[in-house]
Amino acid sequence: MLRHPAGNHRVAVVEGVLAGECGELLSGFFTALRQARRSGR
Repeated sequence: MLRHPAGNHRVAVVEGVLAGECGELLSGFFTALRQARRSGR
């Protein structure tokens, strides 16, 4: 979508921004998912 020739929006992608927070969020989600599956939910 961002590369479509008719589009007039440009974005800059900066590596590592909020990487720690995102990693914690994902880790917490998958830990909870594994625990829920173990408990039969």
